[in-house]
Amino acid sequence: MEYHAIVLNNMAVIRTADHGISDSEWEMGARIIKCERNVHSRPELYELLMSIDMEVLNNDEWSEYMFNPEHINTDRYINNKPILDKWDAVRVIY
Repeated sequence: MEYHAIVLNNMAVIRTADHGISDSEWEMGARIIKCERNVHSRPELYELLMSIDMEVLNNDEWSEYMFNPEHINTDRYINNKPILDKWDAVRVIY
């Protein structure tokens, strides 16, 4: 069985190669790292990630990390002001 890592910032989770990345993880910026050589054991991939200063989390810790608003990097501006068309515009009364 082959393994790959899903990483975000300096955190990673190890999954089997047949389990990919979810849409929500992808939108948050997580990406898959696959080695040039096939990694057939979890400890081997763990050692490889530790050698490049990644912190490896288990599945529960990864879920908590991914869906914690403090760790989500977003550069999107969210406008809370309602967009009015010309008929809904607030008219100024003098």
